[in-house]
Amino acid sequence: MLGTGMTLESSDFTDIITSKQQRTSIPVGVLCQFMLMPLAASTVGRSFLLPYPDVGKHLFLGLVLVGCSPGGTASNLVSLIAGADVALSVLLTSCSTVLASLITPLLTKFIIGSTVPVSGMALCAACAKVVLAPVALGVMLNEYMPKLCKWVSRFTPFASVVLVSLICGGVVSANSSMWMGGTALSLPLLILLSVILVSSLLLSNLALSLALA
Repeated sequence: MLGTGMTLESSDFTDIITSKQQRTSIPVGVLCQFMLMPLAASTVGRSFLLPYPDVGKHLFLGLVLVGCSPGGTASNLVSLIAGADVALSVLLTSCSTVLASLITPLLTKFIIGSTVPVSGMALCAACAKVVLAPVALGVMLNEYMPKLCKWVSRFTPFASVVLVSLICGGVVSANSSMWMGGTALSLPLLILLSVILVSSLLLSNLALSLALA
C-alpha cells in the first residue's frame, strides 16, 4: 500500500470527491461488492463445495466469508497493476471496510444461517493501519520526492505480487492438511476451480464498478 500511495497525488482524491459523477461511483461500487460477490460466492460454493462430505460445509463457509468481506489491499493492488483508478479503489476499500462491521455478519447470517462475529473497531483499526496510513504516507512522499517515487514505482507492482503470493502460499500450506490428508484428489481441484471462478467474478465486479464511474 505504501508503493500504491507513491503513484498517487492528493489531487487524485479531491477530483473524485468534487466530481458528482465520481462521487456517485463510490456507493455504486460498494453496492456491487456487497451484492454481486456474496451471490457469486454462495452460488459457486453451493455448486462445488457444499455437496462434498466432511469438510464441504467448512470450505463453503470460508468461501462465503470471502465473498461477504471487503476487498482490502488486494483490490487496490489489482487496480494498480491494471492501470485503473487507484484513488477510487482506495476510497471504495475504505468505505466497504467500515460498512463490513455491520453488513458482513448480516450477509453470512442470511446466506449460511449462522452469524460470524465481526469486530467493527478491529476492522476500522486494520483499515487505518493497512490501507489508509501507508497510502497517505506514499502520497506524502510523492508530493515531496516525486522523482524517487516514480523510480520506486517501477518495481512496486511486481514486488507486491510476489509478497501477496508468498503470504497466501504460507496460509494455504499451513492449512493444507485439512483438505489434502485422506481426501480424494478431486477436492483440491474443486477448491482451485471455486477460487478461480469467484476471483474472475471479483475482477468482473471491479471492472463494472470502474465502468460505472
